[in-house]
Amino acid sequence: MGSQGLKGPRAAGALGGRGVEERWRAKEALRDETDTLETINRLGQTIVGELDQEILVQAVTGVATELTGAQFGGFLYNVPPSTERL
Repeated sequence: MGSQGLKGPRAAGALGGRGVEERWRAKEALRDETDTLETINRLGQTIVGELDQEILVQAVTGVATELTGAQFGGFLYNVPPSTERL
């Protein structure tokens, strides 16, 4: 069986040892970092272009949930009591 069917670090190890595996892992880490930066950039574009507070909160919460790998996210904030008397 040739190396054509192998992928990832297993193939790297079969094709040349530790140096290849380390390069493969570095490439994977770089891809992950690139994905994170692209996500943050999209969020920045949303923040700059959106005035609706509810949409902004949803966007920030969604990105934070995605980047942390959480199953769900939420944003809680306190509304100051009204200064008007009832």
